[in-house]
Amino acid sequence: MTIPITCAIVCNEIDSTLNACTTGLGLGMFLSYQTAPYRKSNKIRYVLEEFETEPVPVQIIYPHTRRLSTTVRAFVDECVKKLRCVSLD
Repeated sequence: MTIPITCAIVCNEIDSTLNACTTGLGLGMFLSYQTAPYRKSNKIRYVLEEFETEPVPVQIIYPHTRRLSTTVRAFVDECVKKLRCVSLD
């Protein structure tokens, strides 16, 4: 079956797009870690799951220097925290 899809919302902000999907405004394409809390609480469900690609490991690479900026350190710490706590089950 072919169904034409017209775009109603274009957004580059994940939370707004996820909120639009949870309120029934349409479908979205996200990374699994972005949808994990919504999926665990049954606010969203996957469609076309059989067409998903295999997960790709994430690595955070940055220079190990004495003078690593606090901004880079905060970014790395936040990435590690977020990515470790997400279960892809």
